[in-house]
Amino acid sequence: MFVAAIALLVAGSCLVGNYKSPSSVSHGLSLVKAGNIVLISILAALIILQIYTWQQKKGVSRASMTIVKGTASAMPFLIVRIAYALLSVFSSNQKWNNLTGSIAAFVCMELLMEYVVVGIYIAVGMAIPPVGKNKLGNSNAEVVSSDV
Repeated sequence: MFVAAIALLVAGSCLVGNYKSPSSVSHGLSLVKAGNIVLISILAALIILQIYTWQQKKGVSRASMTIVKGTASAMPFLIVRIAYALLSVFSSNQKWNNLTGSIAAFVCMELLMEYVVVGIYIAVGMAIPPVGKNKLGNSNAEVVSSDV
């Protein structure tokens, strides 16, 4: 579903870039709007999945709960990021336009939010302990002791 949203956004953006054909621009905007709607549905599904996982907390592994906590902490930033994307597509106010709008809104609501989300995901990835492997990364390798 995420790949479909990205495909819609890319195809729509390419068509919007074709200024010679007004029908192409109109069709491209429709595709971009559809891609953003698919992203909203993915975000809603992610929120529902997080709520369900929090309710089933006792049966979830520690590593999985680390992921759930990380995605939950990134969710407000992701919501702001997607809200800016929706405003840039659905609002007629030029303040939200990616090209001619407010630089401060673009930096604070899009770029900064994206960087924070990526940073949280990287930190969560680093915090998850490896499962079923020793320090060498090979389940068949022997662990070498430093006590000689």
